[in-house]
Amino acid sequence: MPATLEKIHGHCIPPFLPPLRTSEVPSSVIPGVTYFLCSWVNHFGHILMDMIFPSFLALQDLNVLGRSVRVIVDNRFTFPYGSNCTVMDAVETFLTPGTRPVELSRLLAEYRTWVKPVCFSRFVVGLKYERIVQSFTMTPWRPITVTDIRAFRDHVVSGHGARVLPEPDRSCRILILDRDTTDRRLTNVRELAQAVSASTHLYDIEVRIEKFDGMTMVAQVAEIVAADVFISVSGTGSHMAVFLPDGAASIVITTANKADVNVHLCQVATHLHCYNSTGEDTGIATPVTANIEHIAAIVRRTVVQMKHRCPSRRTHAL
Repeated sequence: MPATLEKIHGHCIPPFLPPLRTSEVPSSVIPGVTYFLCSWVNHFGHILMDMIFPSFLALQDLNVLGRSVRVIVDNRFTFPYGSNCTVMDAVETFLTPGTRPVELSRLLAEYRTWVKPVCFSRFVVGLKYERIVQSFTMTPWRPITVTDIRAFRDHVVSGHGARVLPEPDRSCRILILDRDTTDRRLTNVRELAQAVSASTHLYDIEVRIEKFDGMTMVAQVAEIVAADVFISVSGTGSHMAVFLPDGAASIVITTANKADVNVHLCQVATHLHCYNSTGEDTGIATPVTANIEHIAAIVRRTVVQMKHRCPSRRTHAL
């Protein structure tokens, strides 16, 4: 009984599956849907947007996402890239919440002990694609829509339930993302937070500075889901804007060495308000100094437009 292979796109080299001895009767057939993902990097931005997001869309388009999907990950080709995320963490958090993926190396080790082959009733192959982070408008098989981004966000949020849902009676929240590492760390993050708070003093606002270094993926999603305004230096952290609620704002700080993630994301994410502010740095892997006055002005203007999300203190009191 040969496996049914559904090739989504691309190829992975070297071959990732043991030979299927179709002349033999399999000892068992694994039911349901098994999804095979070839991992190629441990960089969170690429894991999330070039691997997990298109995998979600592929499984959704095949109408199998609502079922129990087993995921096998070939992570032989991954390498460190300054991230505390691994592809295994990302698959478990964003693609199949609550289900731990299986490493191909472990499966192959078990395969050597099998007397007869084991077949899958449905085997879906999804592989590396490196262009969504760069363009964010297309997958290899169709355009990306705002509905796709919302569906991905809602899939992750519903998969983790109360662990990521914000309190219903919270203040309007402005989240500023900083880092422990030198690259994309804000040199004036405290001053920025103070200026943003002062510019919105007439409103019921909570300004938070967070560092995602060392945080679990679920905790990071919880911070983003609860944010009304998200301020970040363009890069891996900025991609978390895909989990912002409808009507929220993403403000990305760009420099001559750090391209604007919002340029691509917001071509599709029309449910968000997107802005950028030019900061200063001295190289690619160097700290960034934010333009405090410019960002504070953007935040003030954005909060005024968000009356339904960020009421004034007077309105709140009434």
